[in-house]
Amino acid sequence: MRVLFRVDASATIGLGHLVRSLCLARRLVDHGAEVRVLTAAPSSAIIRRIEAVGAAVVRLEEAPGSAADVALTVQEAKHGAAVVVDGYAFDAGYMQCLAQGGTPTVQIDDAGGADADVVVNGNLYADGMDYPGAGLCLVGPRWSLLDPRFVTAHGIERGDAADPPRLLVSMGGADPTGETLKAFAALEHLPPWPCTVVVGPLAGHGDTIRRAAAARAAVAPTRVLDDVDDMASLLAAHDVAIAAAGTAALELACVGIPALLVAVADNQRPVLQAAATLGTAVPLGWHTEVDAPKIAAGLGALVADPALRRALSTRGRALVDGGGAARVASKIIHLARMRAAS
Repeated sequence: MRVLFRVDASATIGLGHLVRSLCLARRLVDHGAEVRVLTAAPSSAIIRRIEAVGAAVVRLEEAPGSAADVALTVQEAKHGAAVVVDGYAFDAGYMQCLAQGGTPTVQIDDAGGADADVVVNGNLYADGMDYPGAGLCLVGPRWSLLDPRFVTAHGIERGDAADPPRLLVSMGGADPTGETLKAFAALEHLPPWPCTVVVGPLAGHGDTIRRAAAARAAVAPTRVLDDVDDMASLLAAHDVAIAAAGTAALELACVGIPALLVAVADNQRPVLQAAATLGTAVPLGWHTEVDAPKIAAGLGALVADPALRRALSTRGRALVDGGGAARVASKIIHLARMRAAS
């Protein structure tokens, strides 16, 4: 069974689309699928990530969403079991062209309006979203696409926070708005809690972050980790977090880590609202409204309120179990078999 993924990652669009697509790709590879990822101008770090899940890289040299992109994607998907698309460059016209190619289409969506044989939207806010043009809708956190290792991390019961609490800072694969440096400024006004900072492979200011970490390490345990592979185990080893409201919002909920969330892209705004409504995290707001004093106040309040931390952890783990990628992979395999038999 051959499955093609069409997804990109860059400092502009971030890493989230690729991360969740690769979580699904890994599950399909586990089922014996031959997976290829068609992606625009991949860096060496992106290529390593793709190959690490057992998939092959196909380079796209043309502009994402262009007619040349569509033509190559149709060609690469021909005679495959499915083509999986994730990204905002792929509009209705793009998807119609793919459908005309005859290969079953799967679209991973955030905003609504997707039109494919299978639509997947595993966001916290997605329950109840309607996709009239889709053959099959897989919506809500039950279908969130997380690394398989989150299933194991989800099964570990959370105890009381360590004293002092272990803090994690993770602002996404690119951190285009510099939220990590804001967090460092906030830590100057807080006790010397042990802190781990994750720097994504697309972040353009890693050297500045490392200098800030080295300065803090003189007064408090501080480490910087680059391009972390096993986020599930890393999260499970911490007590509280501050993170960008992308994929991390689902990962933190799954493991049960109480967290503050910052929206650094427009598609993360509804995540903040859902986190507040569902009680899975504390939303700090849009990044321009978040400064070091606000982060310091939020972290201080979260650490000082064990009842709130327990409530956030319990609610997050109840909503996200880490098994979404396996469920979606099973649906795609079933669809492919049904098409092959017809």
